[in-house]
Amino acid sequence: MLRGGGDQVRFKQRPLEGAPASAQESADRLILDGQQRLTSLFQSLSLDRPVRTRDARKREIERWHYNDMQQALDPHADREEAVVSLPADRLVKRFGRDVIGDYSSPEREYKQMIFPLAKVFDTDEWMEDCRSFGAMTRTGSDSRTGSIEKL
Repeated sequence: MLRGGGDQVRFKQRPLEGAPASAQESADRLILDGQQRLTSLFQSLSLDRPVRTRDARKREIERWHYNDMQQALDPHADREEAVVSLPADRLVKRFGRDVIGDYSSPEREYKQMIFPLAKVFDTDEWMEDCRSFGAMTRTGSDSRTGSIEKL
């Protein structure tokens, strides 16, 4: 980031994709490096829609980002591996056909204990809904639910 002052150097300014328009004519700070990464982070955490990005083949795709709470709470797990990226329809498919994971509703998210990163600044509503669903009251060594109480 760079402070946006000074008359000698002018940078073309534009907001992060998905950010609300500002009435302010010039920004206080500009992103010079890492704009794509910061845009994806902003979209993941602030917008209730999939993040527009590109895959390894440079094709445009849309992804939802989640935190696998079981993995995040495992003291032996790699925390980076707890971040889960799902396609826009929230269906994980094998070879593009057979559905092997369905996270397409809040109830399915609760059951699988994956937390939508778009709710990170509004966790109270998500936690209340998760409790109502019953995912936070179940226990059992083989259950993916119940450990949310550690949060």
